Amino acid sequence: MAADEDIIPASRYSSRAAAEAIGVSRGEIVGEEHHSIYAGLNWYLCGHNSKFQAGIEYETLDNETYDTDGDATTFWLGYRMYF
Repeated sequence: MAADEDIIPASRYSSRAAAEAIGVSRGEIVGEEHHSIYAGLNWYLCGHNSKFQAGIEYETLDNETYDTDGDATTFWLGYRMYF
């Protein structure tokens, strides 16, 4: 069970990467430090009514109990339209 100061990753990709790094199930993943950075672009076709979106996110979760950290990179691509 996680202590009050532990961080449980919300992203399924970062928790999967952390679990693979230390060889446990995803339900057991906690860490002491979590960092993430995201960058994205929007290409508007018809104002805000129609757009393509692309982005990339990098996350790291440090777990000092197992002396390891999990890293995950996620690429996003989407199309949205509102009418």
